[in-house]
Amino acid sequence: LRAAQSRAGQLLQFGGLIATFLGGFAIRNRTPLSPWLVGAALAFSILTLSVVVALYPRKFEFAITEERIWGVSKVKDWDLTVTKAALAKYLSLNFKENTPKLLLMRRAYLVGICALVGELVCLLFAARIS
Repeated sequence: LRAAQSRAGQLLQFGGLIATFLGGFAIRNRTPLSPWLVGAALAFSILTLSVVVALYPRKFEFAITEERIWGVSKVKDWDLTVTKAALAKYLSLNFKENTPKLLLMRRAYLVGICALVGELVCLLFAARIS
C-alpha cells in the first residue's frame, strides 16, 4: 500500500518535471497558446486528479486481530482446524472488502500514467512547432 502511494507521488513529480522543462521550451517564442500546450495542461490536470484519487485516504479492512484469533481458540472443542477455518474466513472477508478500493487505486494510477504520456507527447509537439 505504501509502495503504491509512493509511486503515485513519483508520477506527479515526473509530470511536474516534464511540464517545467518541456513547457519552457514550448513557450520560449512567446507565441499564443497552441492546442498542444492546452492539451498538455489538460493532461497535467488529469494526472494531478488521478494522483489525488490514488492517494485519497481509504480505510482498508484488516479483520484478523488478536482478539478474534483468541476468541476462536476459546470455542468448545477447539483444535487447529477451527483456527485455520476462521483465519481463512477472515482473509476472504478482507479480500472482498479491500478489492474495490485497491482496484480504484490501480485504475487511477493507470489513468495517471496515460495522462503523463499524453502530457509528454503534447509538450514535445508544442516544442517542435514553436
